Amino acid sequence: LGTDSSFEWTLDAGEHLIEVTEPPVSVVVIWDTSGSMEGSTRALQGAVESYLDQLRPEDRVALIRFSGDVEVVAPLDHYSKETKAAIEGKFNAIGGTALYDAVLQGMEMLEGVRGNRAILLMTDGEDSRSKNHNSDLWNMIEKKRIRIYSIGLGEHWDMYHHCIGNSGKRFLSNLALATNGKAFFAPSKNELKSIYQKISDELQQIS
Repeated sequence: LGTDSSFEWTLDAGEHLIEVTEPPVSVVVIWDTSGSMEGSTRALQGAVESYLDQLRPEDRVALIRFSGDVEVVAPLDHYSKETKAAIEGKFNAIGGTALYDAVLQGMEMLEGVRGNRAILLMTDGEDSRSKNHNSDLWNMIEKKRIRIYSIGLGEHWDMYHHCIGNSGKRFLSNLALATNGKAFFAPSKNELKSIYQKISDELQQIS
């Protein structure tokens, strides 16, 4: 992580072995390809690619895209070149928004996984097509306690969405707050690199 830590123990005489390991990191990356993302798909694809580029082979990642349906683009596994290749052609904006269903699917994929777990969600915060309800999402968040890092690309985050009864900004901020994650709003993809570094640093720390 580029930081130094010091520890002190009182030990008996003799040889001692110390093993230092990082906690395993498992992340489900979820991105929105609904019609409301029209005009932002290029930035969205760049955002996903940039995040994948900073992953290490020992990191585990799953990929989900959603519009009116939810598609598992890649199952949870150690990151490889094949993982990044799987996202090709997965950024066409069309249809409704099954946001709740996508996040619930991500939580299901992290069920029983050891180490640091998180969901990285890229969306505008609107839901219009989920089979699950808002209450289903919040009940599962309370039960699973999986951190959610939300990233909003573009602008107009204060716009009220009648389908969620809130603005996108407040909804995504509440998701992050309730799960001990963080919410980021990036008007430009130039801000994404520093955001990803912050998330990566947090996930590599012992929880």
